[in-house]
Amino acid sequence: MVFSFINRLLSVIKLVTISKPRVNAISPQGYFSMTIQYLQKQLERMTGELSGLLAAGLVSVDDGLTIVSHSIDPAVDAAVPAAYLSALVKTNLRAMAVLAEGEPLDDIVVSTGSARFLARYRIGQPFFVFLMTKNSTWLGKSRALLDRYHAHFTDMINAYLD
Repeated sequence: MVFSFINRLLSVIKLVTISKPRVNAISPQGYFSMTIQYLQKQLERMTGELSGLLAAGLVSVDDGLTIVSHSIDPAVDAAVPAAYLSALVKTNLRAMAVLAEGEPLDDIVVSTGSARFLARYRIGQPFFVFLMTKNSTWLGKSRALLDRYHAHFTDMINAYLD
């Protein structure tokens, strides 16, 4: 899915580049690189806004590959929870289709003794956003942070895919 997402993004960028010539035109790969860098900076900014946040990432729903991630704690590899949360998101989508009769999935929260994992997915998006926090971090603040940034990430990616 990440590869198809990347290919779609590049094809849209090529169309924009062809249809809107610029004096200092940037290659499609340059636009893609700039988009990833921008998403990475936004994710890093997000992780600085919540005390107790350990890691965060944007992850492909289909294959669990991390699009961008950031870890505050060097001992935490954000790709590991990303891959497992991808499987959890897909399982929850199937369960919600049966149990909640098509009601949309809001958030997935998994808590352990020391950490909390929060995944936010919206129907039709090729990615989800996850946060890994200390278990003592206030869940309401984590969800509010996800509210603000998930919409921003969605807008940014949809602007390139439309």
